[in-house]
Amino acid sequence: MFLWLTWLLPCYFLLGTHAALAVETASFSLQVKDQAQQKLTGYVLACVSSSSVLPQISGKDCDYQRSHTQALYRGFSQQTHWLHVRLHNPSSQPLMRWLEVGHPRMQLVRFYQWDAQQGWQTFATGQSIPPHERPLRSSRLLLPIELPAQTEVAFYLQINAQTHVDQSMTLWRPDDYVVQQSKSQIIQALSMGGLVLAAVFASMLYLHHQAITSLWLSLTFLSQVVLDASYTGLLSAYFWPPDLPYNIRFHGVLVGLMVLFFMQFVRSFLKTSVETPPLAFLIRVGQIAIFLNMIALIFWQYAIPIRTMSILALIFMLVSIWLFFRAWQQGSNPAGYLLMSYILLLLMVAYRAASAFGWLGHVPLQEYGFSWYFVLITPTSLQAVLRPSSARTSH
Repeated sequence: MFLWLTWLLPCYFLLGTHAALAVETASFSLQVKDQAQQKLTGYVLACVSSSSVLPQISGKDCDYQRSHTQALYRGFSQQTHWLHVRLHNPSSQPLMRWLEVGHPRMQLVRFYQWDAQQGWQTFATGQSIPPHERPLRSSRLLLPIELPAQTEVAFYLQINAQTHVDQSMTLWRPDDYVVQQSKSQIIQALSMGGLVLAAVFASMLYLHHQAITSLWLSLTFLSQVVLDASYTGLLSAYFWPPDLPYNIRFHGVLVGLMVLFFMQFVRSFLKTSVETPPLAFLIRVGQIAIFLNMIALIFWQYAIPIRTMSILALIFMLVSIWLFFRAWQQGSNPAGYLLMSYILLLLMVAYRAASAFGWLGHVPLQEYGFSWYFVLITPTSLQAVLRPSSARTSH
């Protein structure tokens, strides 16, 4: 009986996987329950290969290992990641589930399932797939999974990404996913709308007081809105031409622009608060480094320049916090407002960078927490630029 069960595995027939692998995979079948969502952590067999052609993956060429929680977050990788999943529907009714894979910025997640009559069935989602060609149009990477009654279904996933690789998976009931996603997008829209209003207010300060600091703050807020729309997948799913794939290099350019605007804001603010002779030179060097990485990101590759920009941004934030502290010590109350705000912002940026490098796992709050944190520090940021403007007006 045991040997008969192992012969049912599609990978045994078509992928050349030896019997030992087939026996091992049989013990990792997830029983699908009647609940809103199920995490697949601990029920996935994963391997990394230089091959992007499924028939070449076998127990010999690609050593499938059980993925624990930390192994799901692989950092930046140019190789192909293969996942083997088995789902069992114990109920007497067929089920439809939506499988959410990783984060929204991965380029390709391709589904493979063997059908005895039609051969390999395959479809794909990801940023390299135009929105109207994806099986489910969403800001996240979704795949529809049909589960016949009292049947076990086996399938493979191929993941390719220029961004960091996230192999985490969640199985959703479709109705529950729609409700959860609607709530999430409302929260995201509120935070982005708040940042747009803050940007408009900062622009009005610039027009009224001719304070260039307000202009740079406005551009920082606006670039943050577009960047977060890209980060959460909203930009590519709903605001990108539906017949064109989303180029992840555009996301890298948005990162660079936001960092440049923020550096200009800090430079302009500190000019009115504290005398720092080497400040202009150091910031200019940092801006040139960011700009060169943006050029490399567009014309060379994505992974190395985006990591370099992340490190430069963290370094600059550390330096800016020290400069805000120094300005505050010299009697600048607005610098004190920014000091506390950007200390906490640094922690958020550091967590995001650690997640991208594969050191920490991804959490759902991370998707819209960054925008909301910018909204929360908006009053202190506007107060910081308003105080110097008010002082100049009173003179």
